[in-house]
Amino acid sequence: MAHKKAAWSAKNLRTSKPKYRGVKLFGGQTARAGNIVIRQKGDLYQLGKNVYKGSDFTIHAAIDGVVMFRKKNIKRFDGSTYLKTVVDVMPMTDASDVASKSASKTARASTKATKQSVDASTIVTDEAADEEGQTSTSAATKKPAAKKASPKATSTTTKTTSASAKSSAAKPAKSEAKPTAKKPASKSAAKKA
Repeated sequence: MAHKKAAWSAKNLRTSKPKYRGVKLFGGQTARAGNIVIRQKGDLYQLGKNVYKGSDFTIHAAIDGVVMFRKKNIKRFDGSTYLKTVVDVMPMTDASDVASKSASKTARASTKATKQSVDASTIVTDEAADEEGQTSTSAATKKPAAKKASPKATSTTTKTTSASAKSSAAKPAKSEAKPTAKKPASKSAAKKA
């Protein structure tokens, strides 16, 4: 065998086929029994309900249903915890129940937000009515006005402004001409003088 490579031989012609790993079916998508949900190297995603793992750590759907992802808190032996993503395939009826629960949660949150915005608008209209001299019916429910700035805060600002005024008075204005002495033209002329 030769100990040296032949002239003009390439070193980088060895490549491997792409593995095409990653999530194949995302949350909310329907899966049929046996479909590949995730192709992974190692246990990046944990098995949940109605899924099984292949020999190369590929996660498959065990039943027909909807793919769901959730986070799970895992405890290590030293007591520290970390989050792991769990993959589930829920049957169609269970998935619709989960979707309706999440929709009702978002609906409740949106109604709460609109209620808060309505409360804020009534407060603004109450303040406008008070400024015009009219009394409103919900004046008792109006929030108290914000407190005015304390006198201590105003005194510190006056101190700083007076200090800056003193410093500006001590310095001459830039427009004033400063008297300057004539400088000798060169070092040799300075030595002669």
